Amino acid sequence: KDKNYPHILILEMAADHPGDIQYLVELARPQVGVITAIGSTHLEFFGSLENIGREKEKMITLLDDNSFAVLNQDDPRVSSLRNKTRAKILTYGLSENAIIRATHISIDKRTAELKFALNYDNSQININLPDVLGKPAIYSILAATAVGICYGLELEHIADRLKNYRSLPDRLNLLPGIKNTKIIDDSYNSSPIAVKAAFEILSHLNCTAEKFAVLGDMLELGNYTRQAHKEAGELVAKFEIDYLICVGERSMDTALAAKEYGMNPDRIFTFDKSAEAGKFIQDRIHQGDLILIKGSRGMRMEKIVKEIMAEPQRAKELLVEQEE
Repeated sequence: KDKNYPHILILEMAADHPGDIQYLVELARPQVGVITAIGSTHLEFFGSLENIGREKEKMITLLDDNSFAVLNQDDPRVSSLRNKTRAKILTYGLSENAIIRATHISIDKRTAELKFALNYDNSQININLPDVLGKPAIYSILAATAVGICYGLELEHIADRLKNYRSLPDRLNLLPGIKNTKIIDDSYNSSPIAVKAAFEILSHLNCTAEKFAVLGDMLELGNYTRQAHKEAGELVAKFEIDYLICVGERSMDTALAAKEYGMNPDRIFTFDKSAEAGKFIQDRIHQGDLILIKGSRGMRMEKIVKEIMAEPQRAKELLVEQEE
């Protein structure tokens, strides 16, 4: 090996077709295998959640007894995999059974500052994250904490490093928008679980005017596609969001469901392309509005963010995929 070769590689073992993870773990055998969730993403190619679970378990079945399996305790499908590995197990989550836990969670309704207590092995440290939104970030931090513990890091050192933690572009970032609005930019990708989490954040945060949900199609859901988009529409009505903007053919079901569950049809709008929606939203929003923007990667919802962000000249820094 080259003397400058990294001691530790952190790799995403991504899977959108059966056999992907088997191929990847044989190519780069992990010493620590992390499974964060087993959800409905890529159902189009796997057919069922059970098949997705069988694919993801390959991340840890090849681990030996000197390795670590890091599992999300709060996802029943993930936590049930503890018997599929010989590795040492570290679990994380919000539940009392998790080895690494977050407790005393609070999100400031005005500033969106996230606070919680990080717990492990009878130690507890308070974490304050002024630029990070919502519970999804907590799960990411807990998983990362578990990996640090696998490599012998002390909880105090991990907490100190978290002071520098920032969300990645287009993943639940709070950005200033034109006309003194605020944008929850979650445009990088979408799934049924992630949509619900984003709605909870939109509902929780204060705004002085109205709240917009701008939703693009969720892709690769197979036979679950129509139901998933209808459930998203039901949630829009349930959370009493003021305006719904849908982008894409599949999201027509979201618009229809929102209407069926009592949302004012005069506040529901549909578009084929994100660029068209962006220009419409630019004219529609007013001072004090809060706008959530979310959709699958292929829908290019970051184009809408660029259209209405206060500093479009910083798009290459704050957003992804700005090339033609």
